[in-house]
Amino acid sequence: MGTQLEYRRQQLRDRILEATSRVVRERGVAGTRMSAIAKSAGCAEGSIYRYFTGKHELLREVLRLWVTGPTGLLHGFAARAGTSTVRANLDEAARAALSTYRELVPLAAAVFADSELRAAQRELLEGGELDPHGAAVALAEYLRAEQDLGRVRAGADTEAAARALLDSCFGQSFVGALLDRNDSEGERDRYAGGLADLVARGLEPR
Repeated sequence: MGTQLEYRRQQLRDRILEATSRVVRERGVAGTRMSAIAKSAGCAEGSIYRYFTGKHELLREVLRLWVTGPTGLLHGFAARAGTSTVRANLDEAARAALSTYRELVPLAAAVFADSELRAAQRELLEGGELDPHGAAVALAEYLRAEQDLGRVRAGADTEAAARALLDSCFGQSFVGALLDRNDSEGERDRYAGGLADLVARGLEPR
């Protein structure tokens, strides 16, 4: 019984965080109200205060989750070394990054516009809770493992290759958000595939 109750509470907490992300993307930080979050989450406004003391604590947790998203996304990616093809694995990494950054960029803009949240982000970074380069580190680790297997050219700069792929995904997402362009899944897949081709060719053994 206790475990079921804890599970339901965790589900509600997760719904509240997801709703907060949606409301912030739609209205910005200044326009985000607890009542709107509660409506989006499908719960009473008072329920939010069981988990968070107020708006900024809630937003800080959302901030922590979306900044760590790319890191968690590629966590353990090195285990893919030797499976499928390097190009196919890079394509999957690019697709996952585009999907994550598509959600991250509007939230990032909202954070940059709010001094308290910018300060909270700095605290998380300085305290070591966040690694802004975690996704690139994980992807570079995968490429180095492929290098050890001879599937990536010896001497290739795996860190630069990882950053090139992920930075391109971020840039594509940023421009899309700036132009209020909602690319279809097919368009994102085509971009990811073209990017994976480009990076994989530069890493091919000679």
